[in-house]
Amino acid sequence: AIMDMETSIVADVALLEKIPMLCFRGISDAIDDELGFDLGQISTCDGRVDIRRVMRLALQEFAVIKAFYLSWIRSRTAARRLCQIMAQFLSLPSVQLQEILNGIHLERNSQDRQI
Repeated sequence: AIMDMETSIVADVALLEKIPMLCFRGISDAIDDELGFDLGQISTCDGRVDIRRVMRLALQEFAVIKAFYLSWIRSRTAARRLCQIMAQFLSLPSVQLQEILNGIHLERNSQDRQI
């Protein structure tokens, strides 16, 4: 199961405006992965991670360092896999790429989107 909040807004606009859209996402946290920390404790009101808050939390709750490390490993793995997929996709011959793009169909119903 995947919940994607960011891309869904862009997909809604693209669908509404009939603009073709293709998106690749790297998933770093599985549904059963616990972060082990509250993002609100380490980020600013605009959602950016604040290193001072990270350090403060790590000093206050030493066990959170393991959670930071595991999150970093998962994010690094997801980024590496995403880069590999993008490189493979972009190296496809243009004829094959066009066939793939022509085969993508996006439908929207009241519950969710299907590709």
